[in-house]
Amino acid sequence: MSTHASYTETTDAPADTSTPYTISSGDTFSGTIDYFGDYDWVAIYLTAGVEYTISLTGSDSGDGTLGDPYVWLYDDGGFEIDHDDDGGFGYDSLLTYTADYTGWYYIEADAFSDAYTGTYLMSVTSAGTPGSYILGTNGFDILSGTSGDDTIDGLAANDFLDGLEGDDVIYGGQGNDSLLGREGDDTVYGGDNHDNIALHEGDDYAEGGLGNDSIGGSDGYDTIYGGSGNDVIGGGADDDEIYAGDDQDRVGGGDGNDYIDGGAGDDTMGGSGGDDYVDGWTGDDSLGGGAGNDTILGYDGNDAVGAGDGNDVVDGENGNDFLAGGNGDDTIYGGDGYDTINAGDGDDVMYGGYDGGDGYSDVFVFNDFNWGEYDEIRDFEDGVDLIRLSGVSPSDLSFDDTEYGVEVTVGDTGHVIYVEGMDSTTLTSADFYFV
Repeated sequence: MSTHASYTETTDAPADTSTPYTISSGDTFSGTIDYFGDYDWVAIYLTAGVEYTISLTGSDSGDGTLGDPYVWLYDDGGFEIDHDDDGGFGYDSLLTYTADYTGWYYIEADAFSDAYTGTYLMSVTSAGTPGSYILGTNGFDILSGTSGDDTIDGLAANDFLDGLEGDDVIYGGQGNDSLLGREGDDTVYGGDNHDNIALHEGDDYAEGGLGNDSIGGSDGYDTIYGGSGNDVIGGGADDDEIYAGDDQDRVGGGDGNDYIDGGAGDDTMGGSGGDDYVDGWTGDDSLGGGAGNDTILGYDGNDAVGAGDGNDVVDGENGNDFLAGGNGDDTIYGGDGYDTINAGDGDDVMYGGYDGGDGYSDVFVFNDFNWGEYDEIRDFEDGVDLIRLSGVSPSDLSFDDTEYGVEVTVGDTGHVIYVEGMDSTTLTSADFYFV
């Protein structure tokens, strides 16, 4: 992921190749047409064969006050190559050019018919740098790309492939490969066997393929597929999509609002920072939300879920699950199966099944009691479910009937457990388990 700069005209730019102002592709330059007939030149170094888009915007796009910007492009000798007026939004100018040679060019900013003054914004973007096709052998290869958009194929054996800069496509092929995406928006395929993939900066796409792979994202919005095998996957910063695939995988989303799909197998997955969506799918999974307001689904299997900090939504779905809310005001659904639900700190809402009456015995666990907390059990099944309380006895409980349920206050802690659909006569000591 390149670092782009913004430059500002501090003294009036000359209208020739002696200009002191220089920008690169991806940069912006803010200047002023001070008087009728003012022409500002800015130097830029372009690469042959690369398509560039040069825009000059003013009042129509809100990037300045210049009423009708006019953009020109000159070669290193100061001779005109092309120009544009009104090719952008409204009266803004937009010029597309594929460089004939690698070297210096000059962009001129002025106004149509020299009839306007005001501020403008000049920007240049590129469609990418042509790279190389680099082919390995059936032996051990150490291959590096260029600063362009390369395709690197390691073929067989254990290879070390480094894309360097640019938007690269890397194929590990057969063997236990080490694959580095580096800067740029890269696409990396591990292939067969046990691969180590490091994506680095950029919005990257990676597939581990077969084998027990290690895949690490970094800055940027990454999409990662683990494939078959017991994979270890880390999302890195920003909002990532991670599909662990088959077998027993370990996944950490990292910072950002991540989407994590465990696929088949007994997986261990955590969202870490951000508001994450974590779905265990099949298998007996261990799932964690970390910081942020997370959504965590166990799906099939006997899952263990720890929501962590934040106001989380936890759904065990099918299977005999252990579900812990952690800190924050959480909503927890046990789903089908014999579930154990630990509310944790905060004002939590708990459902043993989706609609109650599922016939499965669920246990609602309360280990700590904090002043002012108000927890709710929405679908308690009398004679089936249990409320497990630690460190208290039946004499510590007081019952207050409400319109739709009963409030149970625990001693002098001020902690209230609301049990919907029950009252002080139907909710008895047989519904509690004291430890």
